[in-house]
Amino acid sequence: MPAAPSPPELVIPASPGNQEILSGGQIESIRAWWGRTLTSPVRVQLFVDGPGCQACEVTARVVQQLQRASPRLTVSVALARGAHGEPPRLDMLPETRVHTRTGNTIRFFGTQVGVEVTSLVQTVADASLDRPPLPPDVLGSARALPAGSWVRVFVGPACTHCPGAVRAAVALALATNALSVDIVAAPEFPELARRFRVGGVPTTVVNGRAYFEDPRRPADLLEALRAAPPA
Repeated sequence: MPAAPSPPELVIPASPGNQEILSGGQIESIRAWWGRTLTSPVRVQLFVDGPGCQACEVTARVVQQLQRASPRLTVSVALARGAHGEPPRLDMLPETRVHTRTGNTIRFFGTQVGVEVTSLVQTVADASLDRPPLPPDVLGSARALPAGSWVRVFVGPACTHCPGAVRAAVALALATNALSVDIVAAPEFPELARRFRVGGVPTTVVNGRAYFEDPRRPADLLEALRAAPPA
């Protein structure tokens, strides 16, 4: 069976000035791109802190703008302290969750600004796919990953290579719910970045032991997951 084709890469035009939210031109680009690539409904949840969390406010405004870019996207925004029934624990805010059609959840930690919005927009499109955009051999091996496997991709708002690293991880997560994928804004969580020896972005951590400092193909990431299984 041939691999499902990957949606084309998205390029969001730069915002004029120092805007904190998406410009009209950016939304129009996303609307047009999602019109070609968003194939089924996708749900996004944003968990925020209380008043005074600027990162939460900015991200809420961004995801609400994104909702207006496609009728297939549903967005909800909730206070983390009122979401006791939402595993896992909500202690890194803002947290944006993209629920995939295949049943997995991709989590983004930190403000969704700059190039990080590109990763979020591409993940929404890929989450709508009914099967992963992987060749058959990679797909079969990904589905055999052991439960508890995880990947954490550290990114930054001006990193043009980060969307490629995120997309490689998301492609594997579409193949199996055994793999958890977290996307972390490194500048906003410096202690976590230091813990995993992040010296630049993108840095991809595989099961806490393998590190990549540049974008990798899903096949390369899969090889690392198989070589360093969860402890």
